[in-house]
Parts: sequence; structure tokens; C-alpha cells
Amino acid sequence: MADTYTKTRICPDCCAENPPDVPHCWLCYRPLTPPIEMAAPKPLPTPHLAGPTVAGRVLWVFLLLALINVGVGLLLAAPGLGVVFVILVTPVMVRMFMGNRAERSDAQSPATTIGTFFIILGMIVTVGVAALVAFYVTCLP
Repeated sequence: MADTYTKTRICPDCCAENPPDVPHCWLCYRPLTPPIEMAAPKPLPTPHLAGPTVAGRVLWVFLLLALINVGVGLLLAAPGLGVVFVILVTPVMVRMFMGNRAERSDAQSPATTIGTFFIILGMIVTVGVAALVAFYVTCLP
């Protein structure tokens, strides 16, 4: 901010621009006050996130039940779509579950991140193998 005042000074009365080294305004001849240094604004505090509420837990249970019902319905109606649905939804649900636990602590360790990755990878591989077995049993005599 100091750089803007070193080039020109604005007269508070007539708003004329003046060179930085003159003591009086060239237009109205009033004395120019020295520039005021402004302090930097204080950073806003980070909001404190409250823990899970009862309503949040109830909504989580309803979401989980709805996704299970949709997945079972898809598996019964169209096994191929059901498998794709399970493959897409499972990592998201695991991440949401693990994310709720991770928010309680300040930082997530690399071991926890790697463990979560391998849990999700294992679930995807398990669902893939189950899909291949279901395909083999259903489609091949």
C-alpha cells in the first residue's frame, strides 16, 4: 500500500493529484497531510465444525438403507447394473464413513490413508470377483 502513496498524493479537500515531495496542494494550496499507513486486516477465524448430530446420524442411516435397497433391487432386476452400482457406491460409502472418523482428529496419518486405500481396493476386487462368479453361474451352463 505504501507504493501507491509514493507516486502521487491526493488532496483531501479538492482530490487533486500532487507529487509526493510537495507540502501544499497545487490546486487549492491547502497543506497535505502525510499518508497514513493502514494495518493489514486480521484473518478470519476458521469455523469450528461440530461433531455429528443425532439428525445427521439418522440421515446417514436412511441414506445407507436407501442405497442398499437400490443396490439389491438392481442386483435382482439387472445383475450387471447392480454390480456396477455396488462398485461405484462402495468406495464412496467407505470414504464417507472413514471421513467422519478422520474429522474428529486434527490430522490423518499416512498409514490411515494407505490403509483406507487398501480397504477400498480390497472391496472393489471382492465385488469384481463376485460379479465374475455371478456372471459365470448365471450365463454359462
